[in-house]
Order: sequence, then structure tokens, then C-alpha cells
Amino acid sequence: MIEHYADHCINHPPQAYFHQKKFILSMCIGIPTTFNNTASKEKITNDKIKILHAPSKAGPKGSSIFRKIINELIDEKYPIEYKEVSNVPNSEVLKLISECDFVLDELYSDTPMAVFASEAASLGKPAVVGGYYSKIMTHDIPSRYLPPSCFVLPENIKEAIVRLITDKEYRINLGINAKRFVTENWAAEKVAQKYMDIIAGITPGDWFYDPYNIDYLYGVGLSEENAKKNIRVVLNKGGIEYVCRTAKPEHEKKMKEFAYE
Repeated sequence: MIEHYADHCINHPPQAYFHQKKFILSMCIGIPTTFNNTASKEKITNDKIKILHAPSKAGPKGSSIFRKIINELIDEKYPIEYKEVSNVPNSEVLKLISECDFVLDELYSDTPMAVFASEAASLGKPAVVGGYYSKIMTHDIPSRYLPPSCFVLPENIKEAIVRLITDKEYRINLGINAKRFVTENWAAEKVAQKYMDIIAGITPGDWFYDPYNIDYLYGVGLSEENAKKNIRVVLNKGGIEYVCRTAKPEHEKKMKEFAYE
């Protein structure tokens, strides 16, 4: 009903299964990012690489797996100082970001840069992000709208963390590029202007996406195994109509193949 009466909808392909009309890609608009007086500091303590993880919800963020990987790397003698915080004021999170070398965001994300990673980017710190959408993202979204992060498949997270630990040039440059991107594209004023452009009818053609092209079925916040399990439960209970996808019959075969392969 909302889509029927709206002039435009803004959404992200992995979250837009139920759309019937073309919508505006949210990655083209961006996450409004503010820039504060928290200085981005060079590490002044020892030679250890400072890694920060600040999950809002440890389960969906994959925190237990991040901890396991970090402990493995410490056992393998990588120079790591790991800090994990939750339920602390945002000002404290920003301070910790400014003092770290890079952040761990999510293990099962459907975007290369959500809020925590964009906060890190605003302070010039790169983010490691896991997600199955990383392998098809460029099929859906023009590259110029994609923010720089180390966005990899969940099974490649350990390798990505090792690279940021051992490759200082890559780590620093990724942080620089991330800050440049959010400054030039996601600053709150710039995002607000994009909404004003939409209202004025100024919308580039590559902002629009056809929901019938969506191929992503993994969801967010859970493993591939659990995503398939959830879909099987729904399909076994009531068939494809229980997934509210009957308006797009071409997706039924893809969903069944994914769930039962």
C-alpha cells in the first residue's frame, strides 16, 4: 500500500523482496554521517594492532566467531590488542575508534558500510565486514556508490583480518579512502541534498533498481545454513505463498533451489 501511494521508495536490494515497482537504491543516497571533534589518533602505545568491535547485538553481529578468530590469531603470535564494547555511550565508541587501527563490524551484513563502519570511516579507520552480498553487490549497485571497506564472504573473514594486521599500507589507505568517500558522499548535508533532489525530480537514472532483478536470498545476521533452514521451514509449512512471493513466480524456482541444494 505504501509503495502504491508513494512517489518514490528508497531501499537496498537485499531488503527489497516485496517491491513491485522500481525503487531508488539507498546506497546512492547514503547513510547521513556527522563529523565531530574526536581526533583520529596515531597509535602511541606498543607495536600491537588495536582492533575494535562494538556490537549492538552480539549474536547477529557474529561476535562469538570474531572472538574465536582473534584468539586463534593471538595463539598464532599476531600482535593484537582486541577490545569489544557494548552498551556504552556513542562518545566513548568514537573515542575508542579514534584510538584503534581498524574495526570489526558485522559477520553477516548485507551492506559494505553500515552505521558503525561509517563512524569509523569518518575518523579514517577501515572496517572489516563479512557478508554474502559481497559476491554479487557490484551486479546491483554502480561502483561509484560503493563505500570502501574490507567487505568479504564470512568464510574469508580471518584472511581479511590478517591482511589488515600485516599490510600497513593497505590498512592506512583503506582508512583514507573510506574517510574521503563519506566526506564527499555521505556527509549529512549531502545526503539531505539528495532527498531534496528527489523531491525536485532530479534523480539520475542509475539510482533506480528493478526489484525483479533481485537474486540475493541469504538474509542478514545469520549464516547461509540458517538462512536455508528458515526458508525450508516456511516452504514446508505453507509453500511459496507463505513467503509472499507469488507476484514474482520467477523467484520461486530460485528460492527452492537455494533452500534445498
